Amino acid sequence: MPRHADARPGSSRAAGPVLKLHRRVVRLGGHDHTLLTLRPVARVRFSTNFFHGTWHILSDGHGAQVLARLLWGLSYQARPGTIVLLDEANLDPNPFDAEPARPVALIPAGVTAVTGPLLRQLRRADWRRRPPAGTVRWRTHGLDAAVAADRDRSGGRSHSWARTVERVVMHAGVIAVTADVDRLRQLAVEAARLPDWWYDGQSWMRLDYPAGEVQIWREYHRMVSVARAARADVLADPDATSGEPGVVLERIWRRGRVLRRRRYGPTSSG
Repeated sequence: MPRHADARPGSSRAAGPVLKLHRRVVRLGGHDHTLLTLRPVARVRFSTNFFHGTWHILSDGHGAQVLARLLWGLSYQARPGTIVLLDEANLDPNPFDAEPARPVALIPAGVTAVTGPLLRQLRRADWRRRPPAGTVRWRTHGLDAAVAADRDRSGGRSHSWARTVERVVMHAGVIAVTADVDRLRQLAVEAARLPDWWYDGQSWMRLDYPAGEVQIWREYHRMVSVARAARADVLADPDATSGEPGVVLERIWRRGRVLRRRRYGPTSSG
């Protein structure tokens, strides 16, 4: 993928090697699970969508850096029942038609086993109404050295890794990403390097492809704003919302193109 020369600093700012996560203990499937979430004040946003048979995790360059930190730190977790959850507090509607995003559970294979019923419990549990049990300092200093080594080794985009344990599935309305230690670290390096390379305003990496993909956009936040406005405009017109769901989505996409041209001009990407 060609390098885009005019990368915007705001879209590729690095996340620090220490994140603060909320920790909760949630009873699921008859066992206590350690649930780790980004704090609501975290300056990072994600979304998801399902397109061409693939679940996409969407964000900007900063989101890719934060995702990399989460994956790297998760590879060092040995406590059974550990789950990192990207939930509603840090999720936007998707940047194409503003449909609601799905929560994303990051799961260490061999440490935590999840099933559809367990994730259904997680979505229905009242843990969001309870204060967190504490704050975790998520240390990921080793990621920086791994990324630097990968740049030196590959001389370009992150090289292909040997396939290990990796799976992306939809369970009970949650996108579950499961990987073993080696794959979590490989994915972390790939995610951290996504802002190195841009093509047509986006960069991407495979996640158990074709089941999953991480996709980042230079103008992610603009795209979300336009999609929200386009959806609101279309749904406010009863005549426009009649018909099949696919027809309504097409109307939202068309309205979004109009709003993008009005706000940002004909050359705006996204």
